[in-house]
Amino acid sequence: MVYIIATLKLLDVHEIFRKMVFMVNSVLKSVETGPLNDEQLLLCKIKDAIVCQELVPGQKITEHVITDMYGTTRTMARSLIEKLTAQNFLISVSPRITQVAPLTVLSIKENFLLRKMLVPDLVAMSSPHIDLDALASLNKEMAETRVDSSNPEEVLQLVRKNRDYNQFTVVNMRYRLLTSWIELLEDIAMRIYWLYVKLHGQLPFNPSTQLKLFDAIKNDDTDTARVVVRELLDQNEDRILHSIFADDRFSSQDLIL
Repeated sequence: MVYIIATLKLLDVHEIFRKMVFMVNSVLKSVETGPLNDEQLLLCKIKDAIVCQELVPGQKITEHVITDMYGTTRTMARSLIEKLTAQNFLISVSPRITQVAPLTVLSIKENFLLRKMLVPDLVAMSSPHIDLDALASLNKEMAETRVDSSNPEEVLQLVRKNRDYNQFTVVNMRYRLLTSWIELLEDIAMRIYWLYVKLHGQLPFNPSTQLKLFDAIKNDDTDTARVVVRELLDQNEDRILHSIFADDRFSSQDLIL
């Protein structure tokens, strides 16, 4: 609690929660069951392009950019830009200018702060419903994946697996609002983990460390599950920020490789 209060002093609390409400409402409005439609598939492609910095932080995005890159209509491009802005992948600088959202030390701290406030309790709440065999399979996939850090697609595949694993731990929750918020936070976190894997060729943790979480869930030990999840998030944040602070390129600019 002391950590959270101290960190909140560094951030605009009202702005954080304004974003939270706005972004979650946007996600809930776009939730549909069944196969993804064309617009949803394009939305995923553009998010991937932002994650792997084909579209770099601060880059100007217009309807023409989207239509040229993805061969879609201006109407759909406009809708995609609105959704990506609502979900904080893009930001509106003015009525006529939209850019890829910045990736800064502050935005990384904000993402970890929100996940540390929410994820430990949500994992504990959903633990009775987690399929441990499926979770172990996801963890094994992640552990066995080897990437060439010079290959953006391989890096993207690994951070996707990490996202899928994290989202799976809360997938069976009854609370759709909370689940949607975690899904969105994990989508945004892909930008952060991609950066680390691109620099180091691996995730900022060893997948074998997840065994403590498996044991806690298996034994229905929700208190330990909370502690383990919080420790993993703390460890990831520390390693990612240390990596950034150790690189002179990232001292005062967007995190672009």
